[in-house]
Amino acid sequence: MNKLLKYPINTFEYIVERAIEIHDVKAPEGKKAVFQFVAPYVSSLESAITRESYLEQLAEALQVRLDAVLVDFSNAVEKKKGSIFGSTENETEENRNISLSQELYFMISVAAHLSVFAKVRNDLSLEDFDDKNARALFIVIEDLYRRDILKIDYLLERIEDEALKNLVNEKLLAGEFDVNYNSIIEDGVKSIKRKSLEKKRKTVEAELNKAELEGNLMDVKQLLSEKMYLDEELNKVKVQ
Repeated sequence: MNKLLKYPINTFEYIVERAIEIHDVKAPEGKKAVFQFVAPYVSSLESAITRESYLEQLAEALQVRLDAVLVDFSNAVEKKKGSIFGSTENETEENRNISLSQELYFMISVAAHLSVFAKVRNDLSLEDFDDKNARALFIVIEDLYRRDILKIDYLLERIEDEALKNLVNEKLLAGEFDVNYNSIIEDGVKSIKRKSLEKKRKTVEAELNKAELEGNLMDVKQLLSEKMYLDEELNKVKVQ
C-alpha cells in the first residue's frame, strides 16, 4: 500500500490526455468536448484549491483563458447539480445511492477478476463508457495495471468516491461474480463495444448528412470511409 501512496494516481492528467486524444482541440467544438469530458471528475473533488489548480491546467492545455473555463465550469455545476456532478443536499458521500448500470456491473465484475483486465483494455477504452462510475473504476484499474500492482486492496484504496467504494466492496464480498464470470465479462465487452460503435456511427451519419447538404465532397468522402469502418467493426461485434 505504501507504494501507491508514494506514487499516487494522477487521474486528472490521464483523463485530459484521453480526452485530447479523442477530440480535435484545434477546433472550438473539440475544446468544448474535452471540457465536458473532464468537468465531472473535477467537480467531484472536495478541495476547491485542487479544483482551481486542475482548471488552470485544463485552460493551459486547451489554450483558452482561465476565466472562460471557470465560468463554464460554474455554469455546468449549477446546471447538473443533483445529477452527474454530485449528490443532493440530503445525501452524504457514504450513503449516496449509486445506480448499478450495465457498464458499472461489468466493471465491478472486472474488479472481481483483475487478471482479465489485460484483455478488456485491448477491447475497450475509456471513451467507450458513458457511466461516470464505470469510467472511474476503469481509470483506477488502468493505472494499477500500468504500475503492475493489480490487487484488490490497492484498488479499494484508490477509489475516491466513498459510495462507489462501498458498492464495489459490497458486491465483491457477496461473491456475485464467482460463477460464470467469463461469460459476464465477454458479454459485457460485446455490449459496451456495440453501444459505443453505434453512438459513433450515429454522430458520423449526422455529420455526413450535413456535409452532403453543404456539398463538401472532401468531407463526404472522409465520413463515408469512417462510416464503412464503423459498419465493419459493428458487424465483427455482432457475429462474435
